[in-house]
Amino acid sequence: MRFSCGISSRSDFAKKFIEQFPPSKAQSAKSGCAFSLTAPYSEERRRVASEAAKKYGIKGVGITLSKEQKKKFEERIKENHLEDQLEVRLMDYRDLPESGFKFDRVVSVGMLEHVGRDNYELFMKCVKSI
Repeated sequence: MRFSCGISSRSDFAKKFIEQFPPSKAQSAKSGCAFSLTAPYSEERRRVASEAAKKYGIKGVGITLSKEQKKKFEERIKENHLEDQLEVRLMDYRDLPESGFKFDRVVSVGMLEHVGRDNYELFMKCVKSI
């Protein structure tokens, strides 16, 4: 598992993130990738998923607790004609182990600060399960 952190202007966050995404990792993730989406900067997270799908052809599932974020992500998926590649579900990360999901890679952008230090181990366990 790899953790990275960086600061970027909101307008170029997804572009810089995807450019730094190792092509070999992206290519090996074509059969599945999970994305966790969190507020307040969920537009960037949606953009990361969309750009990865367009650039590398990955298939992915985004999870969020927000009905509003789900709706916005579904709109972005439709606008970019990525319905065959991306989907989003209302789901708590703690439900991942029972979800039946299996992915090659998990991309979690900005999730740890929302999970909180006391729940890091639980979050990592849930992510590892898929």
